[in-house]
Amino acid sequence: MSALEDALRYGGFVLAHAAWIASDLGAGELICPIAVIQKGVVRQVIPFEAESQVQAINRGKASFDEFKDDVDAWAFAREGIFSIAGGDAARKDVLTVSSWVKQLDEPITLQQLFRPKAKNGFCLVGDLMISIHGAIPPDDVHGRLRTIVMEGVSLHPQGGNWNYWSELST
Repeated sequence: MSALEDALRYGGFVLAHAAWIASDLGAGELICPIAVIQKGVVRQVIPFEAESQVQAINRGKASFDEFKDDVDAWAFAREGIFSIAGGDAARKDVLTVSSWVKQLDEPITLQQLFRPKAKNGFCLVGDLMISIHGAIPPDDVHGRLRTIVMEGVSLHPQGGNWNYWSELST
């Protein structure tokens, strides 16, 4: 397996965890940004609480430099707002996971739009977006990468809910 495939699977696992948390949040609640680190078979979840979501996210992102030399895998999950620069479309809620494993030079990014539970019930909206080095790969490659991410989603104890959560948006 390549390091990229490992990072995609690990990111998928952590994305499923973030979706599971988000699926149960009430109005006005946000996911506490978390890093999930792994050394060997030992996995640890590290929450980043702060006075604001922005501060918590900044602390979580900084954890990459803190942990990367001592762990085999690192992923950072958070909730945010997605919009396209210069676009007129409404801003949307998004789950974002940065995922990294040893041998990668930088984390990859997974993003999944969603509708919060407080806005007519939780559901995943649209297709998972993957970016590598800040760019989204061509459609044919993107589809193959999504398949690998979904392998990671399926490894999470709540990963079986992914299809159900996705179907709610149709």
